[in-house]
Amino acid sequence: MWFEILENGQPVKRFKHILSELSYGYGMMDVPETEITFPIDYLQWLGNRKQVRIHLGKRRFLGFVDGIDTDTTEGTIKVKIAHIAREWRFRQVPTNHAVKKLTMDRVYEDGKMCYSSAWTLGFDEAAKKQVIDYVYSRQNKLDALTKTCELTQDIWWRIGANDDRKLEIGKFGERKPYTISLRPETDRNMRIIEEPTINEDYSNVINMATVYGMKSDSGASSMSLREVYDDKKLQNSNFPVVIISSEINNEREYGYEQFKALAPNNELEYSVIDTESVANESGLFIEETFSFEDMSPFSLKEEDQYKSSGSLGDAGKWAIPQNQRYLTQAEKEQNMKAFAGAMLALGATLQCIAAIGANIERESGWNPNLFQGLNVNANPINQEGFGLVQWTPYTNITNWMAAKGYTDYRTYGNAQVEKLHEEMQTGQQWIDVGYGMSFSQFWTSKADPSYLAIVFERNYERGLYDHAATTGPKAIEVYNWLKEHESELGKPGNAGTYDDEHKEKIVKLSKRYSRTNGIWDPQHFIDVYNGKSVDQDGVAGYQCVDTFKLALAILGDPDANRALGGDGYAHQIWYQFDSLGYGAYFEKVSSPQLGDFAIFAASGETPASHVAMYVSDAGGGRTNFFGQNQGASYHNTVDLPTSNVLGYLRVKPEFWENGGGNTGDEQDYTPAEGGNGTAAISDEDRLLAAKTVYEATIKKLINARRTFEVHVKVGNIPDDLNVGDMVQLGYNLDVMKLENCSKHQKKVLTMDRWWYVTAMQCTVDPDGTTTWELTLDKYLRLEREVQKQE
Repeated sequence: MWFEILENGQPVKRFKHILSELSYGYGMMDVPETEITFPIDYLQWLGNRKQVRIHLGKRRFLGFVDGIDTDTTEGTIKVKIAHIAREWRFRQVPTNHAVKKLTMDRVYEDGKMCYSSAWTLGFDEAAKKQVIDYVYSRQNKLDALTKTCELTQDIWWRIGANDDRKLEIGKFGERKPYTISLRPETDRNMRIIEEPTINEDYSNVINMATVYGMKSDSGASSMSLREVYDDKKLQNSNFPVVIISSEINNEREYGYEQFKALAPNNELEYSVIDTESVANESGLFIEETFSFEDMSPFSLKEEDQYKSSGSLGDAGKWAIPQNQRYLTQAEKEQNMKAFAGAMLALGATLQCIAAIGANIERESGWNPNLFQGLNVNANPINQEGFGLVQWTPYTNITNWMAAKGYTDYRTYGNAQVEKLHEEMQTGQQWIDVGYGMSFSQFWTSKADPSYLAIVFERNYERGLYDHAATTGPKAIEVYNWLKEHESELGKPGNAGTYDDEHKEKIVKLSKRYSRTNGIWDPQHFIDVYNGKSVDQDGVAGYQCVDTFKLALAILGDPDANRALGGDGYAHQIWYQFDSLGYGAYFEKVSSPQLGDFAIFAASGETPASHVAMYVSDAGGGRTNFFGQNQGASYHNTVDLPTSNVLGYLRVKPEFWENGGGNTGDEQDYTPAEGGNGTAAISDEDRLLAAKTVYEATIKKLINARRTFEVHVKVGNIPDDLNVGDMVQLGYNLDVMKLENCSKHQKKVLTMDRWWYVTAMQCTVDPDGTTTWELTLDKYLRLEREVQKQE
């Protein structure tokens, strides 16, 4: 054994001398640490997070100095060293980073999930086939890697034994050609040097898991395993899904069976049974409840891709599902940002926002499109609520939104903020019950958020029950979260559909085909169609010219879909500008601004010509353009060179909001599906979410089995042996007193000689004597081996 001290990756000191025993160990999904005592003279090379590499034969342990205790009396330093894998904790996964139907190896293709390109990630074939469907949020990258594995039935990560920076991800279980026995040490045999010890633990066994999705105030399910229960083909026969109760959350009869598309089924509890563990416990069922608030179904606009949840990442955008369901934690946090941004734009203080937010958390879980009890057949007579603060009866808000033109569910978030603002201005709904505070005073108050939350509950909500004990602390929690994310909150100019000058007005685009009454708002155009495919003229699918013709239709051109003439490509917009009559809506300009349309020649990166809307300068002779059929079949923003732009067309002033205006009889422009950060949850998405939860539950059950571990001390071990591998134990099991075991457990322990290596602990004395203690386990994947034997 010998050591290297590295600085900037280069050795600056090599030595062998240590003053104490060295010990470190490997486990699955575990980062090893160690402490080593060196002479004090080595202090000059250590410190400042220097890296230390330990060489033990072909095995290497690369770590960084995590701390030094100096003993000047003894002339020694005790150095704490953490394996270099710890650095994965130094960086965070982006907030609301969504991974949709990607295999594990693809999830880690870039820096969003992988710590850096300096690391090698090895995926076995099982890991490459494992599909991940999850939204990561505010997790360090090591926790995210562990979470990724926990979403599976039988995938783990481990540290590579012979590389500085290598993580291996897989099912493992390779049967290595090695034996552990009392025979002399050879290349294939590890000699036992002490009597093995046995550790049995069944104190934390769980073999029946009841699964539900959390909602903050009632525990009502926001997802279930119904899909897996209904389709036996989705189940592992060793982990069947069963119904154990029909008496959950059924205070009211809502007839959920009529709404198969809804994820919740609040009348049933679904549980997963670990049959192998039940057998090991002689038929004893031990139940635990697992909540999966962070694994409700979600949709992305781009299938089979992952991104940092672009629309959800915009502070002013709301996450509003079309179907009745409770939100994931990531969606809640997104709506907290959107709500705070819109409220700030209307003059509310952060304390007021947190106070209302604490009540929103209890009332709707931050979903503006939520009926009380998820009941889409709500009846006003029953005084059932709707929306962020659950206006009761729900017609108080739905009728108001309809009258104001908020006819699309994607607009409900800011609509309801506007409703609150109107109520504040008029004093509507607010009744002071003794706090001496009007609604407008509350709106601008900077008092303690917990106090304001109680004021809002009693003066505004006025429910049947007093929730002060929980609402006050929740307001502090919301306030602290908002302060932590203050820089991310929607600003007045980016708060959903609000802007600085028109805080109470949603921008409406006209559908009416009239020449001068359309309204052009390029930012709203981007918000609505980003990620959306549009075939405006019904010809040749999703083309770039469809974007231009869509703008014409919004402006009111009655013949927006007319043919371009010539070869029909986009450059004809420029060449045929006059003959096509585009001068009625556009004027040619030399210097572009947001909302201008660039017409590209048929050359360079636009070989068939192109048309797209100018967004911003990208530098280096390139510009960001919003359009369609530019690397994708849907609308997106890409940078293109401006060298082959024929010219720019700007919408005439009379079509802009401050230049034209609507006549009042036009129809509201309805955002396209997927706009405003929302997307309907499909049956496929729900199924995928249920399967993900099912597999994660299986992983939890496997990890919660009883353990029967054999701890064996040996001398040297093969260089390629690692945790997760299997070896044969050639030892007389009679000493294990198997007659005290159950029949099933005895069968498991004696069915063959193969055992999993679940931990490896290395100990090196100052004289260089090396011993290893291996922890062997039978219970990692018992259901497969037992079935084979039977």
